[in-house]
Amino acid sequence: MITRTIASVTDDGSVLNTSDPYGNGFTYQVVASFLIQVTGITVQQLQRTVMPLGAGLLALVVFVAFRALLGKPSTALLATLLLFMQPDFLFVTWRGSHEKITWALALTLLYLLAKGFRDRGFASLSGLYYFVAFAFVCCNAFFASSFLTGLAFSFIAGLVVFGIRRRIHRDGAQDPIMIRFIQRTMYVTLATGVLLYLFFFYVYPPSVSLLFAFDNLVDRVAALFVQYGTASSSNPYSFVTATWIDSRIYLVLIGVSLMFAGFSVLVWLPSMFNMIFRRSFDIKNSPSLLLWLMYPVFALQVAFALIADRTSAGGNLQPGCSRR
Repeated sequence: MITRTIASVTDDGSVLNTSDPYGNGFTYQVVASFLIQVTGITVQQLQRTVMPLGAGLLALVVFVAFRALLGKPSTALLATLLLFMQPDFLFVTWRGSHEKITWALALTLLYLLAKGFRDRGFASLSGLYYFVAFAFVCCNAFFASSFLTGLAFSFIAGLVVFGIRRRIHRDGAQDPIMIRFIQRTMYVTLATGVLLYLFFFYVYPPSVSLLFAFDNLVDRVAALFVQYGTASSSNPYSFVTATWIDSRIYLVLIGVSLMFAGFSVLVWLPSMFNMIFRRSFDIKNSPSLLLWLMYPVFALQVAFALIADRTSAGGNLQPGCSRR
């Protein structure tokens, strides 16, 4: 699908007036069309050779973002290696589709947020944050809306956590500072909703069709929090049993991801408990706070996405055949 869209954009010279538009966004098609015009290679050569190699550059973005979030280069390197051990991540980033650019932009947003948390000053970064967020939306509006909504709810959760802390520890000197900063960061993130509105209704009209890809109001509201596409009448997980010779091999491949998910719960629960009930809060650990706040929100996104898949409400999260 995306290859046909790239060829159509290249031939027609437009992302709007093209015979085969891509409703989710246009960044990847524009970049691919530019490379085709500059290098003279075909769209098939670009998709099969050049773009998969470009995924290697994503590792640098991952490492820089993780270093900003975790603080230590060694820990960031380990986190990068663990991420590239995930089969689903490798599949979507090494194939010829927009995911490699989408992930790079999402991680850049996390880097800017972590830097703002570390310096406790986001005003100087807000302009760059909006620029990257808009590029993110233009790349894939569904993924971006899901991600930005998750960030906004993470900051709301942060206000709740520090509100509880203030009731328990009324003498916390650093808590008011973090509350004010989280509030400012939340407002900046909520303002990206204006970018989404402009993208859907003014910048890229073909994306409006995505707003009507849901059967009822509940699905449309869920679309802001869970990224999924048109409803499917079949069980999306039947793809595994239908195409894999032995489905147990698939379970082995995703076993690492499941193991990490289980361990992460065991790490997050006591850490969040300590953060709430410990009297002193080390403001130097504020970038790590961003991770602890994001964890439950994005875990809920995954849970709701699984429910949407199991109830045939979504057809864009199928294992091994993502259509984003």
